[in-house]
Amino acid sequence: TSILKYLQVDLVPGVGYVWKVDGNFRTVTEGPPVTTDGSIFPLEERLPIKWKNGNSWMTDCVGCKVQVGSHMLENPAVNVQGAEDDASILPHDVVDLPVYGSVDLPSIESPTEYPMFSTWIHANEAALLNTTDLEDSDQCNNFPNFRQPIPHDAAGAPKGVFPTVFGHSVDPVTFEEHYFAYDPHFTFYENTVENPLMDGGGQVVIDTEDLAAGTQVKCQNARRSFLNEDHCKMSYLNTACEPNTLPDK
Repeated sequence: TSILKYLQVDLVPGVGYVWKVDGNFRTVTEGPPVTTDGSIFPLEERLPIKWKNGNSWMTDCVGCKVQVGSHMLENPAVNVQGAEDDASILPHDVVDLPVYGSVDLPSIESPTEYPMFSTWIHANEAALLNTTDLEDSDQCNNFPNFRQPIPHDAAGAPKGVFPTVFGHSVDPVTFEEHYFAYDPHFTFYENTVENPLMDGGGQVVIDTEDLAAGTQVKCQNARRSFLNEDHCKMSYLNTACEPNTLPDK
């Protein structure tokens, strides 16, 4: 793919070195970013983030070496200190997360327990979040829909980027405060023979229409057959669509 993510690091007085990916705040560091060969990473330059194959950006683990332009950097941990009071840098509040290590925010202590994540994370740097815990509160009332990409017209970047939601939690054992950036890996919907999605997945299709070509979700229902006819349901939702098609909005 020719679609890349782009990093830019700026020195902001009184805050520190602000890292932004596709225009969205990523983290802040006290010192300047230093490449793996000891040189200072160029500031105020928009450079593509690459991966092993030269054109992917799926490298999220803290400390992982990431190629940015012709430079190699270590991916820094999430930090919002100094930026959370500046709406021009971090436009949304940092939300209060459940207790770190609780059933609502379990720590991923061993990535091997979650093979789908093991390529991109290291031990004790991530946690799984039950988002209904936040959706049932009023903390995110003024936030954009983090499942809906925001239009982005920078050259070479995706046409839509997801807004980043940051949160903090406290470890009840060490009392250490942890900061997290929300990474919406999955949204689970029941879509079984007995209980199919009433719109066939049409709303998910609409929510992903601004993603790069080839990544938009298509409808996930099935045509009537002898295998499912006992559980077929008529849908009157305006987002309903046929299998492997896009809904008529």
